[in-house]
Amino acid sequence: MPNIARSIYTGMVGRRRLGLLEPPICERCGAVMRVKARHLAHARLVPESQGLGLILRCPNCRSEGALLVGRDAQAALQQGLTYLSLTRRGRQRAEDAARLVEDVGGPDRLIRDVARRELTLRSLAPERRLALEMAVDERAEVEELERRWKEAEELADIADGMLSTTTELEEELRRLKDGLP
Repeated sequence: MPNIARSIYTGMVGRRRLGLLEPPICERCGAVMRVKARHLAHARLVPESQGLGLILRCPNCRSEGALLVGRDAQAALQQGLTYLSLTRRGRQRAEDAARLVEDVGGPDRLIRDVARRELTLRSLAPERRLALEMAVDERAEVEELERRWKEAEELADIADGMLSTTTELEEELRRLKDGLP
């Protein structure tokens, strides 16, 4: 019974559409690509000027039809890797994958290494695929933290500008400190 439930869940995850802002259009056949998580088994991670590029295979014509970059590539990669590793998760594999990320020199190096080889995600060994999933997730978390940090700094700059001191404000503060009416 647990295997049947796991199989149904894996199928459901595989049929989920990728959360892209706009669906890509296949460069070969011109069809709108309704890409699902299971389609990423044939996607390739490639080096890109923006850091992360993912070449998608068109579900209609079966050719490499679109390139995702930046946040779209990252989100698609996260969903696809999750689907691909669902059936093969285990504590030992997670430890091996974490060790692999460390051995390579960190998440960014692992992502660059996989991109340089331009292999399909499905062709990666399960431990390497899980390591890539961990690296992409860690990178996404770091980018989100940096974005929030930048927003906090912008708000602090705005607040600093609003609370800038003037001579009148300084005199009022001194008067209040001294307890004068």
